[in-house]
Amino acid sequence: MALVSDGSARTFCQICRAECGMIVQVEDGKVLRVEGDPEDRWSRGKLCVKGRNAAEILYAKDRVLHPLLRVTKGGPFRRVCWEDAIDFIASRLEDLKERWGPEALAFYRGTTAKVVDGSVLERLAKLYGTPNVTGTWSVCVGPKILAYSHTFGRPPMPWCDLKNADYMILWGVSPVATHLHRYHGISADITEARRRGARLVVIDPRRLPIAAKAETYIQIRPGTDLAMALAMISHIIKSGLYDEEFVSAHTIGFDKLTEHVTPYTPRWAERITDVPASVIAEVATGFATTRPASLDRRQGVQHCRNATQTLRAMAILVAITGNVDIRGGLMLTPYRRLKSLAVPKDLPQRAKSFWQDRFPLARDASSLLPDAILSERPYPIRGLVVIEGNPMSCFANTGKVRQALAKLDLVVVHDLFMNDTTEFADLVLPACTFLEKGEISVQSLRTDYPVRTRTPVVEPQGEALPEWRWLSLLGRRLGYGQHFPFHSDQQALDAVLSEAGWTGREPATPTNHGQVLKDGFTTPSSKIELYSQSLEEQGHDPLPAAPLEWPKGDSYPYHLITGARVPHFYHSQHRNVPALRKGHPEPLAEISQSLASKLCVNDGDEVSIETRVGAAAFRVRATNDIHPLTISIPHGWAGAHNANWLVDDVDCDPLSATPPFRDMRCRVRKL
Repeated sequence: MALVSDGSARTFCQICRAECGMIVQVEDGKVLRVEGDPEDRWSRGKLCVKGRNAAEILYAKDRVLHPLLRVTKGGPFRRVCWEDAIDFIASRLEDLKERWGPEALAFYRGTTAKVVDGSVLERLAKLYGTPNVTGTWSVCVGPKILAYSHTFGRPPMPWCDLKNADYMILWGVSPVATHLHRYHGISADITEARRRGARLVVIDPRRLPIAAKAETYIQIRPGTDLAMALAMISHIIKSGLYDEEFVSAHTIGFDKLTEHVTPYTPRWAERITDVPASVIAEVATGFATTRPASLDRRQGVQHCRNATQTLRAMAILVAITGNVDIRGGLMLTPYRRLKSLAVPKDLPQRAKSFWQDRFPLARDASSLLPDAILSERPYPIRGLVVIEGNPMSCFANTGKVRQALAKLDLVVVHDLFMNDTTEFADLVLPACTFLEKGEISVQSLRTDYPVRTRTPVVEPQGEALPEWRWLSLLGRRLGYGQHFPFHSDQQALDAVLSEAGWTGREPATPTNHGQVLKDGFTTPSSKIELYSQSLEEQGHDPLPAAPLEWPKGDSYPYHLITGARVPHFYHSQHRNVPALRKGHPEPLAEISQSLASKLCVNDGDEVSIETRVGAAAFRVRATNDIHPLTISIPHGWAGAHNANWLVDDVDCDPLSATPPFRDMRCRVRKL
């Protein structure tokens, strides 16, 4: 944070991961207003609707401002001091460890907990002895990281240079909602590219606003993206459109790939994807013959049963056309490695995490936590600490989540507001907004990979504490005092920066086109691995494969996709903030006009949507802008309108443990 003038502070927003530049006007210790920072080269002076209402979130009347302890299970809360709250947690954790072992405790960390918070949490978990620190990796970037690391290697970070592309494919991407979440200005880059003649293809079951700018819009059947990607690869190779020189110099496994994709023709994919074979061939040809070309993909294709292999196919598509590490193609930025806070080397060996045997490649598997609690496999889990997250709204299979939370001996929730997870909490702790705490920003998907730091703009409301602070208090109470010497935001920041060898003022990391091609990729072969030997050695398909006969869902004839984002909310947050709620007052099920006619429903009518794991009721909005056999519902709503009542928690992507939030079959009836 830097002083701009009297009463003004330059900082950055951390409501979501876009982390846009912000100028905050402060008077007498109170935030008067916020505005975008025009000197921030990424956000360019813009803030989304959430950022513009940061002060309303900060001063919301229903914020949790004091520790709240439940006297009896299911009984009322009473206010306690922080000392009593920390004593309560510590005594319960000591008891859990003695009776069940340290692995009986799990931490769940939501997206609002950032770099400093996560570093302090990891240190505490290691000292306590639990391996079970889980978060949002498997439902956010997990499939992409696994797919790209087993193709291009690690640690370079991939991003699409859409601004300089002559052919762009946006696959399962909504720039208005998704890219404001990640990096500002992408819509402007697309507009600029289109203005100079670049071609744009949008692939999505829903006709998104960006489709109006596209030369081609493809309304694909949900969950069939892998089939289309394989068909595009097959057409490019069969037609001799691949970049032979690039493939020969920089890839391995092309011969095996050629044989593998032979049956995956555009004609085969047409009956699976509902995309005409001629359109698949046309887009594949355009992508292969127009250089440079970029293919950007987001949650629309990551939340499916074959997520990692779908993204592997898309990575291969980019590679065989020679669009890797070139201006206007897929760029690879050098990685800034963040080291964990050190712990003693002679700590006892920790057990495996609850997901490791089934998903050894996954960094976490939060949606499988309820199943692990209920089954007690591989061991009993008896306690859960939730740090700025909401499992009841965000985990798949809400019915199972309820059963699991009710079974636990200890549930602690640290959050800004009461939510549907706090219904099961023994203790609720008051959290800080980003304006009240210090943090580090590490933006891996920006071209220059910046590192920035922020200190508090105002003092915390009530007795709210940042994550690092109360976790440090708990660490001292548990006997690990020498490892938690932080007493201020700056001390915590300095400790994490020092461990990483950073100053917090790192210069931009240049992305030099062609540097990775020159130096070699960080794969075992130092080349792009179309055929992944490492995946094969771990029991997975070395080439992305799809069944030649796609499964049919006769009992559940329609497709269900959940989680379509809106700018007003960040996952399950902010529906209690009036200024944000009025822009999106209730969740609606989008269905096609043809399906609405078949079901005899009109706008505003209520329907029951049922999958094999549950049912939920939603009001209908009929539209012509969605695949005719598809229903789309938003996520993050509490209670009966929670989309995750319908989502399977077990039938996950076999590599990343990602639930099929956008790849389910359902049936619908009018209520």
